[in-house]
Amino acid sequence: MFIVRRKIKIWGTIQAPEPVKVEGYVDGCVMADIIEVAFEGTVQGDVIGAEVKVQGTVIGDVYADKLILGRGCHLEGEIYHAELTLETGATFEGKSRRYAEPRKLAPVYEFETPAPETNGSDPSEPSTQPR
Repeated sequence: MFIVRRKIKIWGTIQAPEPVKVEGYVDGCVMADIIEVAFEGTVQGDVIGAEVKVQGTVIGDVYADKLILGRGCHLEGEIYHAELTLETGATFEGKSRRYAEPRKLAPVYEFETPAPETNGSDPSEPSTQPR
């Protein structure tokens, strides 16, 4: 499990092959199969996952097959879901849309892979530069 701990702030997109738990702050998109935004967690951006549970704050859109808005949830944005559970005490400001495959509606985020540094030499040759 990838955990964004309390007092940690991340600016950028998180795309993880394992479950993600946000206890801190993320300014960007969070993508994983299983995502939990904990009571003290905040995501300012889109959340895209198969199973998403929000107990903290999300300011952005959520695309989830199964979405749970927990008792401490504060969500501002649009939600796209196949299955929705709204617990007593959750706050939701926005629009709710039911779709069979909501993640297919999510925006596509493209990632740039930085080119390796070659120091002007042949990249197939071992570097003699100190690290």
